Amino acid sequence: LPVAAGAVDLIWCRDVLNHVDVARGLAECARVLKAGGQMLVYQTFAGALMEQAEATRLYAAMAIMPQNMDEAFFQATAQAVGLAVTTRDVISSEWRERWAEEGSTALLDDLLGVARLRRRETELVAQYGRAAYEVTYADCLWGIYQLLGKLQPTVYLLEKKQ
Repeated sequence: LPVAAGAVDLIWCRDVLNHVDVARGLAECARVLKAGGQMLVYQTFAGALMEQAEATRLYAAMAIMPQNMDEAFFQATAQAVGLAVTTRDVISSEWRERWAEEGSTALLDDLLGVARLRRRETELVAQYGRAAYEVTYADCLWGIYQLLGKLQPTVYLLEKKQ
């Protein structure tokens, strides 16, 4: 980060740590945080119900580093670079449930998207390519998997040790 060491009070990090070298990224965040500075992290991890074949397909399509979906790995890495976990709030499916209760059709749209993608897979792959198909399919599955407990959105507040 193009920031001096110890210059930052707060870092807000939303849904990107799945895609990077977590040890390097968190170490850099720890470097720029002031002593006692905090890092608010919203991150999605694999839930207990995630099947290995589902994970392999989803992570490949979304350019996710598989080890980064392991919450224990995240916590251990944060601790190792000098960031203490002060708060952990598992969101799970709550936000998705609430959106549906308030009338959002996002989950229905995702379900219909999966159904249509599956039905037209051969045609869509021929037209757009396998990679584009897989990314679109995975994007539709993301919210569905959160609702089913296969993915677990979680909020962390980390603090740089004094």
